[in-house]
Amino acid sequence: MNTASRKVFDSREGTDGQRPYLSVTYDVGAPATSSYADSAHGNKIPAPGEGVNRKWVGTAPPYEIGECSHCHDMFDDSICGVNTLNLFAPLDYDSQWDNFCFQCHQDPSSSVQVDMPYQYTYSVTRGGAPTADVCPTNVKGAFKFVNEDGTQRSKCGSTVGSSHFLGDIRNSLAGKWGFDADPAKINACHACHNPHLAMQDYPASRPSDHGGYWEVWGDEAGEKMDDNWGTYYPPYKYPFPEEPLAEETYFGGSPPPQAHEWGPAGTYFSPDTPDYATLCLDCHQDAQHSTRLSRNLKVINWETGDRHGEKGEPGAAQCYYGYLKAPYENDCWGTISKRKVVMCTDCHDPHGSPNEFLLRTCVNGHDDLSVPGPGEWWDWCSSCHWIGSGWHSSGLDCPSCHGHGENTAFGEGF
Repeated sequence: MNTASRKVFDSREGTDGQRPYLSVTYDVGAPATSSYADSAHGNKIPAPGEGVNRKWVGTAPPYEIGECSHCHDMFDDSICGVNTLNLFAPLDYDSQWDNFCFQCHQDPSSSVQVDMPYQYTYSVTRGGAPTADVCPTNVKGAFKFVNEDGTQRSKCGSTVGSSHFLGDIRNSLAGKWGFDADPAKINACHACHNPHLAMQDYPASRPSDHGGYWEVWGDEAGEKMDDNWGTYYPPYKYPFPEEPLAEETYFGGSPPPQAHEWGPAGTYFSPDTPDYATLCLDCHQDAQHSTRLSRNLKVINWETGDRHGEKGEPGAAQCYYGYLKAPYENDCWGTISKRKVVMCTDCHDPHGSPNEFLLRTCVNGHDDLSVPGPGEWWDWCSSCHWIGSGWHSSGLDCPSCHGHGENTAFGEGF
């Protein structure tokens, strides 16, 4: 077991009227190269003073920023033997809206964290979408596109929004990778997040690693998109270069300098991009049941069975049925052997979205992308594809012909 020791305040006064320190030893759930002190909840990274800091409601002085007792209140007698792991609030494993993590990860005005920042969606944090009028503005809100029973819920003016349903995640994890066999005892947030090690830039941990060291994923060599999936070009950040781009862009020319997600302006390759495709495939390489859709989701084979993955698109089909926009390129003659893959989070927001299937609202530098109804993805797909006339029209249901799976030349529908 990898352990670490830290000194924490005891909220009870000693005989001299001073609050004594206690030395607490705990399992950080990772090799010695990582520690809680280096995590976003700790007090070192991203900078001293930015760790967990629960609003104090008692009469004694508060705990130091980053201390374990902000979550595990070992000195509050009222929760001793009542709350699991001596957490300051119940875990509420089976709730979509009141999970323990949402005590902090919600709207700043309601969060128990001091000076909680807005926690925008991936479309904002990586895609660069403007924050004005964005909805939702926090993690808790992103999970509220479905009701507590997993059914559809209108939110942010959308009737087709979607969220990862925590109940489905718990059921899928039960008995796997060191998780409890009883879904009612699993915190679904832990599927992708190690609360003791998650960092601001690298918040995720692979669920399949939970039974082992359960390290942060994506922060070191061997855990990057370029390490495992060939050539990866991050999409553009908002705003996209002025359209239309010069014709030579689509035939080997270079687009203008532009900021990329996970990469600086004018730089195609981004070696720091975490391999979130591998992380998501821990679960999505198998059939996952969707309560909201009342069916299993498509099994995803990112290596040889998906046009957005390494399989790529046959050369001629690219040019006859929709040129690709920069930073991707067309290969009309099928001469490129290694395709430019995309990553799951290039298209999907991990927690929830006003669009169906967790589709982002800002993709490849195009903002305000909405899916007005089931399958109505014309505008959304146009963020990466020039979709011409002919077989296509804005009224078509895109997923009827295109989707994840063992695709035909033009993509097998759902």
